[in-house]
Amino acid sequence: MRNILFLLITIILLSCNQSKGRGDEENKLSCYFVPKCITSHESFHLKSYYLSNSYQDSLDTCIVAYNDRLHALDVVDCKNDTIYEILLDRDGNNAVQGRLSGIFVHNMDSIWAYSEAMLVYLLDSMGNIRGKWNLHAWLKQGEEVMIETNHAVCTASLFYDSKRKTLLYGIIDGNSKPVSFKVREVDIVSQRVIKDYTLFPSEITDDTTYGYANMNRVNLAFHDSLIIYNYPIESNIYVLNRKNNITKTVAGDSYYTENQAKKCFSKSDYSQWEKHQVENIHFYDVMYLPKMDIYVRLHLSGVEYDKKRTLGELLSSRRLYASFFDRDFYKIGECQLQNFRYSYYTGWCAMHNGVILFVDNELRKEDFTDNLLFDWMIPIVEQTVDKKTI
Repeated sequence: MRNILFLLITIILLSCNQSKGRGDEENKLSCYFVPKCITSHESFHLKSYYLSNSYQDSLDTCIVAYNDRLHALDVVDCKNDTIYEILLDRDGNNAVQGRLSGIFVHNMDSIWAYSEAMLVYLLDSMGNIRGKWNLHAWLKQGEEVMIETNHAVCTASLFYDSKRKTLLYGIIDGNSKPVSFKVREVDIVSQRVIKDYTLFPSEITDDTTYGYANMNRVNLAFHDSLIIYNYPIESNIYVLNRKNNITKTVAGDSYYTENQAKKCFSKSDYSQWEKHQVENIHFYDVMYLPKMDIYVRLHLSGVEYDKKRTLGELLSSRRLYASFFDRDFYKIGECQLQNFRYSYYTGWCAMHNGVILFVDNELRKEDFTDNLLFDWMIPIVEQTVDKKTI
Protein backbone atom coordinates (compact mmCIF):
# COMPACT_ATOMS: atom_id res chain seq x y z
CA MET A 1 0.00 0.00 0.00
CA ARG A 2 2.85 2.39 0.81
CA ASN A 3 4.44 1.78 -2.61
CA ILE A 4 1.11 2.40 -4.33
CA LEU A 5 0.67 5.63 -2.39
CA PHE A 6 4.16 6.76 -3.36
CA LEU A 7 3.47 5.99 -7.01
CA LEU A 8 0.31 8.07 -6.93
CA ILE A 9 2.13 10.97 -5.29
CA THR A 10 4.89 10.76 -7.89
CA ILE A 11 2.34 10.93 -10.70
CA ILE A 12 0.62 13.89 -9.07
CA LEU A 13 3.89 15.73 -8.56
CA LEU A 14 5.59 14.67 -11.78
CA SER A 15 5.48 18.11 -13.35
CA CYS A 16 6.04 21.26 -11.37
CA ASN A 17 4.85 23.38 -14.30
CA GLN A 18 1.14 22.69 -13.87
CA SER A 19 0.33 26.33 -13.14
CA LYS A 20 0.98 28.65 -16.05
CA GLY A 21 2.44 32.01 -15.13
CA ARG A 22 4.07 34.97 -16.75
CA GLY A 23 7.09 33.96 -18.80
CA ASP A 24 6.46 30.21 -18.66
CA GLU A 25 7.67 29.99 -22.24
CA GLU A 26 11.15 30.85 -20.96
CA ASN A 27 11.39 27.65 -18.91
CA LYS A 28 14.25 25.43 -20.02
CA LEU A 29 13.64 22.71 -17.48
CA SER A 30 11.06 20.54 -15.81
CA CYS A 31 11.09 18.81 -12.44
CA TYR A 32 10.12 15.45 -11.14
CA PHE A 33 9.62 14.46 -7.52
CA VAL A 34 10.64 11.27 -5.74
CA PRO A 35 8.69 10.76 -2.48
CA LYS A 36 10.70 9.24 0.37
CA CYS A 37 9.51 7.65 3.60
CA ILE A 38 12.06 7.06 6.36
CA THR A 39 10.68 4.71 8.99
CA SER A 40 11.40 5.94 12.48
CA HIS A 41 11.42 3.74 15.56
CA GLU A 42 12.07 6.65 17.89
CA SER A 43 9.46 9.11 19.15
CA PHE A 44 11.88 12.02 19.19
CA HIS A 45 12.74 12.12 15.52
CA LEU A 46 11.32 15.26 13.93
CA LYS A 47 8.92 15.70 11.01
CA SER A 48 11.13 18.39 9.53
CA TYR A 49 14.35 20.18 10.43
CA TYR A 50 15.15 23.87 10.57
CA LEU A 51 18.88 23.13 10.24
CA SER A 52 20.36 20.57 7.85
CA ASN A 53 23.22 19.96 5.43
CA SER A 54 23.99 17.15 3.01
CA TYR A 55 26.96 14.97 2.16
CA GLN A 56 27.48 12.73 -0.86
CA ASP A 57 30.35 10.53 -2.02
CA SER A 58 30.65 7.14 -3.76
CA LEU A 59 29.31 5.37 -0.67
CA ASP A 60 27.06 7.82 1.17
CA THR A 61 24.14 10.07 0.37
CA CYS A 62 23.21 11.60 3.70
CA ILE A 63 21.29 14.44 5.26
CA VAL A 64 22.78 15.62 8.55
CA ALA A 65 20.13 17.53 10.50
CA TYR A 66 20.03 19.01 13.97
CA ASN A 67 17.47 17.54 16.36
CA ASP A 68 16.99 20.24 19.02
CA ARG A 69 14.77 17.98 21.14
CA LEU A 70 17.56 15.47 21.67
CA HIS A 71 20.53 17.80 21.11
CA ALA A 72 21.67 15.35 18.44
CA LEU A 73 22.51 15.13 14.76
CA ASP A 74 19.99 12.96 12.92
CA VAL A 75 21.72 11.31 9.97
CA VAL A 76 19.30 10.31 7.20
CA ASP A 77 20.79 7.68 4.88
CA CYS A 78 18.98 8.36 1.60
CA LYS A 79 20.34 5.25 -0.12
CA ASN A 80 19.06 2.81 2.49
CA ASP A 81 16.13 4.92 3.74
CA THR A 82 17.25 4.71 7.35
CA ILE A 83 17.99 7.21 10.10
CA TYR A 84 20.38 7.15 13.05
CA GLU A 85 21.55 9.62 15.68
CA ILE A 86 24.82 11.20 16.69
CA LEU A 87 24.09 12.26 20.26
CA LEU A 88 25.90 15.40 21.41
CA ASP A 89 27.03 15.69 25.02
CA ARG A 90 25.49 18.47 27.07
CA ASP A 91 28.04 18.35 29.91
CA GLY A 92 31.69 17.52 30.43
CA ASN A 93 34.83 17.95 28.36
CA ASN A 94 33.08 16.77 25.18
CA ALA A 95 30.03 19.02 25.61
CA VAL A 96 28.58 20.96 22.69
CA GLN A 97 27.19 24.00 24.46
CA GLY A 98 23.98 25.68 23.33
CA ARG A 99 21.51 25.16 20.52
CA LEU A 100 23.00 24.81 17.04
CA SER A 101 22.29 27.40 14.35
CA GLY A 102 24.82 26.37 11.70
CA ILE A 103 26.10 23.08 10.19
CA PHE A 104 28.57 22.42 7.39
CA VAL A 105 29.44 18.81 6.54
CA HIS A 106 32.88 18.53 4.91
CA ASN A 107 32.71 14.76 5.34
CA MET A 108 31.16 12.43 7.92
CA ASP A 109 34.26 12.67 10.12
CA SER A 110 34.52 16.43 9.67
CA ILE A 111 31.25 18.10 10.67
CA TRP A 112 31.43 21.80 11.49
CA ALA A 113 28.75 23.03 13.89
CA TYR A 114 28.07 26.50 15.29
CA SER A 115 26.17 26.97 18.55
CA GLU A 116 24.43 29.94 20.08
CA ALA A 117 27.23 29.98 22.67
CA MET A 118 29.27 31.55 19.81
CA LEU A 119 31.43 28.43 19.57
CA VAL A 120 32.36 26.52 16.41
CA TYR A 121 32.98 22.79 16.87
CA LEU A 122 34.66 20.29 14.58
CA LEU A 123 32.94 16.94 15.22
CA ASP A 124 33.63 13.41 14.06
CA SER A 125 31.05 10.78 13.13
CA MET A 126 30.64 9.79 16.81
CA GLY A 127 30.03 13.34 18.04
CA ASN A 128 33.50 13.70 19.53
CA ILE A 129 35.01 17.18 19.47
CA ARG A 130 38.17 17.38 17.36
CA GLY A 131 38.50 21.15 17.63
CA LYS A 132 36.76 24.17 19.11
CA TRP A 133 36.96 27.90 18.33
CA ASN A 134 35.32 30.88 20.04
CA LEU A 135 34.15 33.36 17.39
CA HIS A 136 33.74 36.05 20.04
CA ALA A 137 37.53 36.36 20.07
CA TRP A 138 37.49 37.86 16.56
CA LEU A 139 34.62 40.31 17.10
CA LYS A 140 35.18 44.03 17.15
CA GLN A 141 33.06 46.38 19.24
CA GLY A 142 29.63 46.82 17.69
CA GLU A 143 29.81 43.58 15.68
CA GLU A 144 27.64 40.47 15.94
CA VAL A 145 28.09 37.00 14.48
CA MET A 146 25.43 36.13 11.87
CA ILE A 147 25.23 32.35 11.51
CA GLU A 148 21.49 31.82 11.53
CA THR A 149 18.96 29.37 10.16
CA ASN A 150 15.56 30.91 10.76
CA HIS A 151 13.41 30.75 7.64
CA ALA A 152 11.16 33.50 9.00
CA VAL A 153 14.14 35.87 9.15
CA CYS A 154 17.13 34.71 7.09
CA THR A 155 19.48 31.83 6.38
CA ALA A 156 23.13 32.78 6.84
CA SER A 157 25.34 29.71 6.51
CA LEU A 158 28.67 28.61 7.94
CA PHE A 159 31.31 27.52 5.40
CA TYR A 160 34.65 25.72 5.64
CA ASP A 161 37.11 26.34 2.79
CA SER A 162 39.18 23.13 2.80
CA LYS A 163 41.76 24.52 0.36
CA ARG A 164 42.53 27.61 2.44
CA LYS A 165 41.80 25.99 5.84
CA THR A 166 39.52 28.88 6.71
CA LEU A 167 36.04 29.41 8.14
CA LEU A 168 33.68 31.94 6.56
CA TYR A 169 30.58 33.39 8.21
CA GLY A 170 28.44 36.51 8.35
CA ILE A 171 28.91 39.58 10.52
CA ILE A 172 26.37 42.27 11.42
CA ASP A 173 28.22 45.57 11.70
CA GLY A 174 26.39 47.92 14.07
CA ASN A 175 29.08 50.58 13.72
CA SER A 176 27.69 51.78 10.39
CA LYS A 177 24.48 53.76 9.95
CA PRO A 178 22.39 52.03 8.76
CA VAL A 179 23.54 48.63 9.95
CA SER A 180 25.58 46.78 7.32
CA PHE A 181 26.66 43.19 6.67
CA LYS A 182 29.94 41.51 5.79
CA VAL A 183 31.61 38.09 5.64
CA ARG A 184 34.57 37.30 7.84
CA GLU A 185 37.23 34.76 6.80
CA VAL A 186 39.27 33.28 9.65
CA ASP A 187 42.36 31.07 9.41
CA ILE A 188 41.71 28.29 11.93
CA VAL A 189 45.39 27.23 12.06
CA SER A 190 46.94 30.62 12.81
CA GLN A 191 43.69 31.75 14.48
CA ARG A 192 43.60 35.15 12.85
CA VAL A 193 41.24 37.09 10.61
CA ILE A 194 42.31 36.80 6.96
CA LYS A 195 39.83 39.25 5.46
CA ASP A 196 36.44 40.91 5.77
CA TYR A 197 34.27 41.05 2.63
CA THR A 198 31.78 43.92 2.49
CA LEU A 199 28.29 43.00 1.25
CA PHE A 200 26.36 45.45 -0.91
CA PRO A 201 23.09 46.69 0.57
CA SER A 202 19.83 45.77 -1.12
CA GLU A 203 19.20 47.73 -4.31
CA ILE A 204 15.73 48.69 -3.11
CA THR A 205 16.84 50.11 0.26
CA ASP A 206 20.07 50.71 2.12
CA ASP A 207 18.36 49.91 5.43
CA THR A 208 16.60 46.53 5.62
CA THR A 209 16.35 46.81 9.41
CA TYR A 210 13.45 49.29 9.19
CA GLY A 211 9.98 48.57 7.84
CA TYR A 212 10.31 44.90 6.89
CA ALA A 213 9.05 42.94 9.91
CA ASN A 214 11.28 39.91 10.44
CA MET A 215 12.86 40.10 6.97
CA ASN A 216 15.58 42.45 8.14
CA ARG A 217 18.78 40.49 7.49
CA VAL A 218 20.58 38.85 4.58
CA ASN A 219 20.64 35.29 3.27
CA LEU A 220 24.19 34.04 2.91
CA ALA A 221 25.55 31.02 0.99
CA PHE A 222 28.92 29.88 -0.37
CA HIS A 223 30.21 27.92 -3.33
CA ASP A 224 33.96 27.58 -3.94
CA SER A 225 35.32 31.15 -4.13
CA LEU A 226 31.86 32.72 -4.41
CA ILE A 227 29.88 34.43 -1.67
CA ILE A 228 26.25 34.34 -2.81
CA TYR A 229 23.80 36.50 -0.92
CA ASN A 230 20.33 37.95 -1.30
CA TYR A 231 17.75 39.78 0.75
CA PRO A 232 14.37 38.25 1.73
CA ILE A 233 12.62 41.45 0.66
CA GLU A 234 13.64 41.43 -3.03
CA SER A 235 14.48 39.12 -5.92
CA ASN A 236 18.03 40.25 -6.83
CA ILE A 237 20.97 37.91 -6.24
CA TYR A 238 24.40 39.30 -5.38
CA VAL A 239 27.55 37.30 -6.20
CA LEU A 240 30.90 38.29 -4.67
CA ASN A 241 34.03 36.61 -6.07
CA ARG A 242 36.62 36.31 -3.29
CA LYS A 243 39.45 36.05 -5.82
CA ASN A 244 39.00 39.57 -7.19
CA ASN A 245 36.55 41.07 -4.67
CA ILE A 246 34.16 41.99 -7.50
CA THR A 247 30.40 41.79 -6.89
CA LYS A 248 27.85 41.37 -9.64
CA THR A 249 24.11 41.81 -9.25
CA VAL A 250 21.78 39.34 -10.96
CA ALA A 251 18.10 40.04 -11.62
CA GLY A 252 16.28 36.99 -10.25
CA ASP A 253 12.73 38.17 -10.94
CA SER A 254 9.90 35.70 -10.45
CA TYR A 255 7.42 34.92 -13.22
CA TYR A 256 4.65 34.40 -10.70
CA THR A 257 4.89 36.87 -7.84
CA GLU A 258 5.82 40.38 -6.86
CA ASN A 259 9.57 40.91 -6.71
CA GLN A 260 9.72 43.46 -3.94
CA ALA A 261 8.20 43.53 -0.47
CA LYS A 262 6.19 46.53 0.68
CA LYS A 263 7.17 48.36 3.83
CA CYS A 264 5.25 48.40 7.09
CA PHE A 265 5.45 51.80 8.74
CA SER A 266 3.78 50.88 12.03
CA LYS A 267 6.17 51.00 14.99
CA SER A 268 4.04 49.46 17.72
CA ASP A 269 0.95 47.74 16.23
CA TYR A 270 1.82 44.04 16.23
CA SER A 271 -1.23 43.16 14.11
CA GLN A 272 0.15 45.36 11.34
CA TRP A 273 3.49 43.56 11.49
CA GLU A 274 1.64 40.25 11.38
CA LYS A 275 -0.32 41.38 8.34
CA HIS A 276 2.88 42.58 6.69
CA GLN A 277 4.51 39.18 7.13
CA VAL A 278 1.51 37.33 5.71
CA GLU A 279 0.89 39.55 2.67
CA ASN A 280 4.47 39.94 1.42
CA ILE A 281 6.81 37.75 -0.58
CA HIS A 282 9.86 36.18 1.09
CA PHE A 283 12.95 35.11 -0.87
CA TYR A 284 15.20 32.40 0.58
CA ASP A 285 18.89 31.61 0.14
CA VAL A 286 20.49 30.41 -3.10
CA MET A 287 21.51 26.72 -3.09
CA TYR A 288 24.07 25.06 -5.38
CA LEU A 289 23.43 21.59 -6.85
CA PRO A 290 26.91 20.26 -7.79
CA LYS A 291 25.89 17.28 -9.96
CA MET A 292 23.64 19.55 -12.05
CA ASP A 293 25.97 22.58 -11.87
CA ILE A 294 22.98 24.86 -11.35
CA TYR A 295 21.56 27.01 -8.56
CA VAL A 296 18.06 27.00 -7.08
CA ARG A 297 16.28 29.56 -4.93
CA LEU A 298 12.93 29.09 -3.21
CA HIS A 299 10.52 31.89 -2.37
CA LEU A 300 7.04 32.40 -0.95
CA SER A 301 4.15 34.47 -2.21
CA GLY A 302 1.98 36.53 0.07
CA VAL A 303 -1.69 35.80 0.85
CA GLU A 304 -4.53 38.10 1.76
CA TYR A 305 -4.70 38.74 5.48
CA ASP A 306 -7.87 37.32 7.05
CA LYS A 307 -8.58 37.94 10.74
CA LYS A 308 -10.86 34.89 10.83
CA ARG A 309 -7.91 32.57 10.25
CA THR A 310 -5.02 31.88 12.62
CA LEU A 311 -1.56 33.17 11.86
CA GLY A 312 -0.35 29.59 11.42
CA GLU A 313 -3.07 28.84 8.86
CA LEU A 314 -2.28 31.99 6.90
CA LEU A 315 1.46 31.35 6.84
CA SER A 316 0.95 27.70 5.85
CA SER A 317 -1.32 28.69 2.95
CA ARG A 318 1.34 30.73 1.15
CA ARG A 319 2.55 29.36 -2.18
CA LEU A 320 6.11 28.12 -2.64
CA TYR A 321 8.11 28.58 -5.85
CA ALA A 322 11.48 27.34 -7.08
CA SER A 323 13.65 29.36 -9.49
CA PHE A 324 16.63 27.82 -11.27
CA PHE A 325 19.79 29.48 -12.56
CA ASP A 326 22.73 28.16 -14.57
CA ARG A 327 26.36 28.42 -13.43
CA ASP A 328 26.50 32.04 -14.68
CA PHE A 329 23.26 32.85 -12.81
CA TYR A 330 21.19 33.15 -15.97
CA LYS A 331 17.65 32.15 -15.09
CA ILE A 332 16.60 28.93 -16.82
CA GLY A 333 13.22 28.25 -15.26
CA GLU A 334 10.73 28.52 -12.42
CA CYS A 335 7.91 26.38 -11.09
CA GLN A 336 5.20 26.47 -8.45
CA LEU A 337 5.33 23.64 -5.93
CA GLN A 338 2.34 21.78 -4.52
CA ASN A 339 0.27 23.78 -2.04
CA PHE A 340 -0.23 22.84 1.61
CA ARG A 341 2.51 20.20 1.60
CA TYR A 342 5.82 21.64 2.83
CA SER A 343 7.05 23.37 5.94
CA TYR A 344 8.19 26.91 5.23
CA TYR A 345 9.87 27.46 8.58
CA THR A 346 11.72 24.21 9.16
CA GLY A 347 12.77 23.89 5.62
CA TRP A 348 14.65 21.94 3.02
CA CYS A 349 18.11 20.69 2.17
CA ALA A 350 20.16 21.02 -1.03
CA MET A 351 21.52 17.71 -2.38
CA HIS A 352 23.94 16.85 -5.18
CA ASN A 353 21.18 16.72 -7.80
CA GLY A 354 18.13 18.38 -6.27
CA VAL A 355 16.43 19.64 -3.15
CA ILE A 356 14.90 17.72 -0.26
CA LEU A 357 11.56 19.25 0.80
CA PHE A 358 10.21 18.04 4.15
CA VAL A 359 6.52 17.13 4.02
CA ASP A 360 5.11 18.97 7.01
CA ASN A 361 2.38 21.59 6.67
CA GLU A 362 -0.32 22.65 9.14
CA LEU A 363 -2.97 22.51 6.38
CA ARG A 364 -1.97 19.10 5.05
CA LYS A 365 -4.98 16.75 5.27
CA GLU A 366 -3.30 13.33 4.98
CA ASP A 367 -3.30 10.97 7.95
CA PHE A 368 -0.65 11.57 10.59
CA THR A 369 2.42 9.33 10.56
CA ASP A 370 5.46 8.99 12.79
CA ASN A 371 7.67 8.47 9.75
CA LEU A 372 9.83 11.15 8.17
CA LEU A 373 8.38 12.13 4.79
CA PHE A 374 10.09 14.25 2.18
CA ASP A 375 10.04 14.85 -1.56
CA TRP A 376 13.26 14.81 -3.57
CA MET A 377 12.82 17.54 -6.20
CA ILE A 378 15.08 16.89 -9.20
CA PRO A 379 15.33 19.45 -12.01
CA ILE A 380 15.76 18.19 -15.57
CA VAL A 381 17.45 20.75 -17.80
CA GLU A 382 16.26 20.44 -21.43
CA GLN A 383 15.83 16.68 -20.95
CA THR A 384 19.59 16.12 -21.04
CA VAL A 385 19.94 14.80 -17.51
CA ASP A 386 19.71 11.08 -16.79
CA LYS A 387 16.84 10.46 -14.38
CA LYS A 388 18.79 7.64 -12.68
CA THR A 389 20.53 10.17 -10.46
CA ILE A 390 19.66 9.13 -6.91
